[in-house]
Amino acid sequence: MNDKDNIIKSFEGKILGVCNYKKDGQSYVSDFLDKKKLLDFIWELESGESTLTKTGYMFLEKYYGLDSLAKIILKENPNFPKKIEKEIIDWLKVKNDYAID
Repeated sequence: MNDKDNIIKSFEGKILGVCNYKKDGQSYVSDFLDKKKLLDFIWELESGESTLTKTGYMFLEKYYGLDSLAKIILKENPNFPKKIEKEIIDWLKVKNDYAID
């Protein structure tokens, strides 16, 4: 089992994010592994429609790395309000400061 598999296994079943407008709008590891779902969640996180959990931030940090995640966001979503990697990384860190447990 490689490091990524171990990360996935350690976060299985944990709530990584919450969609604020759905009754059962919880995000899990499988959602954050699916690039489309992850990018949709990131967009909703930016707009305030979803909330990251502390566990979700830890998963993003360990599995993707904040630098790599910022590159993915910029590449896949050119309309994202933050336009450089450092802005996205700083934004993610702020989201972690306000993340729910």
